[in-house]
Formats: sequence, structure tokens, C-alpha cells
Amino acid sequence: MSHNFHVYYDLDRELKSRDIDLIFEGWNERDERVAILSPHDDDALLGAGYLLLADISEGGEPFVLIFCDGSGGYSNVDEKERIVSVRRIESTRAYEKLGIREENIVRFDYPDLGLSHTLDGRFPGDLREPLPRFKRD
Repeated sequence: MSHNFHVYYDLDRELKSRDIDLIFEGWNERDERVAILSPHDDDALLGAGYLLLADISEGGEPFVLIFCDGSGGYSNVDEKERIVSVRRIESTRAYEKLGIREENIVRFDYPDLGLSHTLDGRFPGDLREPLPRFKRD
């Protein structure tokens, strides 16, 4: 049941509707979970913030999966040692303002610029665990 807070668009079919079923066919607000894959902590906010809000307003439960730790996101060298913790706190607060619970934010904490080296599941020359494989329940 749509709450009519949003207008949904299907650009391929050039359609718009107030019913979320346009983009999520068969939407069932009691059982829906949406996972947003985010390279960095702010990417899901910037790129899918509207979808996150729509999911919440339509009774869904959003999850944000953040792959990199944001360690390369400092503007001056004085921020280098604390940028990861600053970004973590700021992004958690921002997601909570949208209505996303902290336990629905999953952080894999791969270093910035290191994720592309994990295509085979391991860092070259490193004994870290392979990337997690997502299983369907």
C-alpha cells in the first residue's frame, strides 16, 4: 500500500506513479528489505538517499553495505589519522537522521583504493580473509 509520499519513475518505460510497485513489483511493506551497496560511507546518501527515504516511508527496512573505510577522504594531512573515525561518526548520524538504524549499516572497512585488488577475493600478497560472499536466505 503506497503512502503517496513519493512519485516513482520508470525512465525506461517513461512512466510515473505514486505506487512503489512501479519500481519494486510485488512490494509487500511487511517483508521488504532493500540493500544499498555503497563504495564509501557517503555514496549511498548521495546516490540513493531518495530511495532510502522511499523504502522507509513505504514500510521497508533499508540496509546500507559500505565497502571502503574512507581513509583516503581527508582534505589536509592533519586529518589523515582520524578521518576514518570522523567519517564513521558523521555518516552514522546522517543515516540515523534518515531513519536507518545503526545495526542496518554494515561496514566491511576495506581500505580506500584497495577494493579493486580484491576481485579474486584476496589482497595481493596479503593473508586477509576473502571478501564475504552474500548468501540468499
